[in-house]
Amino acid sequence: MIGRGTLKKSEVTPTEESLPDPADFIAAFNLQSLSSGGLLRENQTEIKLFNSVYSQNQYFDANGDRQDNLSRATYFTSLGQFLYGLTPQLNVGFDFNIRSVRNDIANSSPWSVLRFEDIPTVRTQLTTIAPKVRFAPFKKNKDFTIQSTLYFPVQYSLEGYEENGYVFLDFDKNFWFNQFMYTKMLGDHFQLFLEGDLNYYFNNGVIGNPGLFSIATKGFLSYFPNDKITFYAMSDYTPTLYGPWGTNYFSQSGLGGKFLITDFLEIEVLYARFMHGKNSGAGQSFNLGIRFIK
Repeated sequence: MIGRGTLKKSEVTPTEESLPDPADFIAAFNLQSLSSGGLLRENQTEIKLFNSVYSQNQYFDANGDRQDNLSRATYFTSLGQFLYGLTPQLNVGFDFNIRSVRNDIANSSPWSVLRFEDIPTVRTQLTTIAPKVRFAPFKKNKDFTIQSTLYFPVQYSLEGYEENGYVFLDFDKNFWFNQFMYTKMLGDHFQLFLEGDLNYYFNNGVIGNPGLFSIATKGFLSYFPNDKITFYAMSDYTPTLYGPWGTNYFSQSGLGGKFLITDFLEIEVLYARFMHGKNSGAGQSFNLGIRFIK
């Protein structure tokens, strides 16, 4: 007989602490639901390669009006990312960027950048490496995370001032990216991901080459028709502050999708177009990402 005030083991109500974290199941069996700001579990590893082709033959002038360029500038970026779950609250890793730029006539094909030719108007280099940390500042709320990444240039004269006829490839500056990310499921089939960035580009002591400060706001609305496919719409607005030198900005919007190929391998595609801006490019980007989590 069970005495008064004693419960059978099967009747004990589990506490909040004893319940499994739903994110554990998402990370293992539903890759597309692990958002860009999600934390990995302890000893879990994420490897991602995100490839982007951005091309422009137009620009936004100081009044925000779209103008035609006499040439086309196209950039290929291959962003490699590694992340490791050190603890349930803290992930560590690193990024690296391989970039190629091609300056060509205005009606040339954007895909010519993928030829990686050895000519004066083309540059291809490993440009930056970057250690990073991602953590949840509030133990009971893993929907909100912060990621801090410090990029270091690894090549000389990436901005092209001193050679290559001013073929800009990347910034010569160290730059510090701080991302504040929030993820919220909206029912069973929709997810909202919001991100705010505070980024600073150091001037590295170069006279006449000031430091830059940018603030970015991004939003992604995702739809999950099933556990293997995700479709999403995205938009972001990014102003860059030059102190007394002025302010530039751009905004872009796009549509993308993620597809779970195996239990641990995800493919992502994204098309985005730069819709508005000031003293910035008015181009479009084509993106392909591959992510592995184990």
